[in-house]
Amino acid sequence: EGRILRDKGLYILPVAKSSEVIVLNLTAWEEFAAANPRFADPAATLATWESVGLAAESYRNWSGQAMIGLDSLANYLIAGCKQLGVDLLQVTNGQGQINFDREALHRLWDIYYVNTVQGGFAAYGDYRTDDLASGQLIAGAVSSASGSWLPEQAWLNGKQRDVTWLALPYPVFRDAQAVCIQQGAGMAVTRSNSKQEAAAVIFLSWLTRPEQNVTFAISAGYLPVTQSGLHSQLLQDSMLDLGQSGTYLCLNAFLNQLSVSQLHFAPAFAESQDIRALLENSLAKFAAEARKTWENQAANGTCTEKLQTLLCTEAAFEKWYSQLVLDAGQMLDQN
Repeated sequence: EGRILRDKGLYILPVAKSSEVIVLNLTAWEEFAAANPRFADPAATLATWESVGLAAESYRNWSGQAMIGLDSLANYLIAGCKQLGVDLLQVTNGQGQINFDREALHRLWDIYYVNTVQGGFAAYGDYRTDDLASGQLIAGAVSSASGSWLPEQAWLNGKQRDVTWLALPYPVFRDAQAVCIQQGAGMAVTRSNSKQEAAAVIFLSWLTRPEQNVTFAISAGYLPVTQSGLHSQLLQDSMLDLGQSGTYLCLNAFLNQLSVSQLHFAPAFAESQDIRALLENSLAKFAAEARKTWENQAANGTCTEKLQTLLCTEAAFEKWYSQLVLDAGQMLDQN
C-alpha cells in the first residue's frame, strides 16, 4: 500500500491504519435473542456471512425491520473475494485488471442481494453509525475508526434508551480464509524545493516513530503503522486511557482481528478509483431497485414466496454480473 508506480517505490507513507469491524447494539440484540435462542451468542452468529444472513432473515421476521447494513460494498466485494481465494482487483505491468470470478461473486451476491431484497440488510443514512443511532439498524459493518460516532443512547422500540455496544471481527465466508480490509491515512511529499522536501521527510520520519505515531493514531481512532508501535506498552496505555468507549471497542476488535486475519488492500492503478466507485454502486443500486419492487408488490398483496421467485433468481444475478463486466471493461479500455 502506497507503492503506486511501477518502480515499487513507497510514494504514500502510511501514518494511521484502520480496517472494518461489526458493531452491534447488544441491548437490542439481547431482546431479539430472547425470542430467538439459536442466536444467543452474537460472536458466533456474526462470525460468518452465512450466519449473518440467517440472523438477518430471522430478525426481519421477528421485528419487521432490517438488522444490519454495510458501510462499504466495495470493501465487501474486495475482501469477500479474497476470503474465497480470489484477487478481485489486480495489476499487471502497471495495468489494472479485474478477476470476475463467477463463483466467488455469486456467493457475495447471495448474501448481500438476497438479504437486501428481502429486507434483512439495509442502509438509510450516510453511514451505518447514523442508522445505529437512529435505531433503524442494530448492527453494521463499519470502519474500525467509527467508534467515536457510537452514542451512549440510541432509539429502541420508539424510545431513546441507554445501550451497550459490542464490536466484533469482520465476518468470514464459511470454510474460507479470514481476511479483512486494510485502509487508513497516508501522507506524501510533493515536489517543491530541497529545503521544504527535506523538512517534510523529517516530519514524516518523526510522525511515524512509535512514540509519536501511537498517540496520534489512537487519538484519531486508528492504529499505529509499525510493528513496534502495535506491540508497544505505549499502545496498551493509550488503549486503557480510552476506557470502554466506542473507540476502544472498535480498536480492540481490530487488534483481535489482526491475530487471526490476513490484511488485504486493493492495488492502485490509473482507473482504480473509478472501478472502486463502480463496485460500490453497482450492486447497491441493483439491490435497492429490486427491494423497491418487492415493497410495491408486497403492498399490492403479492406473497413472499412469489416475490422470491420473481426477484431472487439466477437471471437477476446474470443481469448484474454481465453489466458489471461490461462497465468495468469500458472503464479499463478508456486508458
